[in-house]
Amino acid sequence: MKPAHDSQVNRLAFELARLMEVRHLTIKDLAEQVELSYEQTRRLVNGAALPSRAALERICKILGADLKELTTLLFAEKSQRVYGTDVVSEMTGKDPELAPIEASWPHLDSEQRAILIDIAKGMASRNRENPSAVEAMFPPAAMEEALSGQTRASWKAQSPEKKAKR
Repeated sequence: MKPAHDSQVNRLAFELARLMEVRHLTIKDLAEQVELSYEQTRRLVNGAALPSRAALERICKILGADLKELTTLLFAEKSQRVYGTDVVSEMTGKDPELAPIEASWPHLDSEQRAILIDIAKGMASRNRENPSAVEAMFPPAAMEEALSGQTRASWKAQSPEKKAKR
């Protein structure tokens, strides 16, 4: 989910949408239950707006969410909007690109977490060993062929002499 205000993931909006999905609630359902307009609720769920403290309390009650957790996400999002991603990241020491993983982390089981960590470690190791991971995955000759529009069909259609030159 991408918020309207920024290219970064709005973790509060992400969590609201996730909780709604778990409870099979639509935006209309949530709006009616928390006594907000459909449009205001839609903007909260897509990250274009932030709820008041009172609205957040009602939302938590309806969604069975932890008020402290969502209040923390609310304050983090407000701080990010006021001071910018760089300042908040510097203050917290957190990389904003990890926000989607951080938001999802509590909802992963231990095996899924271990798999995610192994994937990241493996990719980092390969990048350290071979700085150009793209070249390792796509050798220059293959990239040149792909970029030149060379297709398997045209390769097969070439005469044996042309193939031998390659």
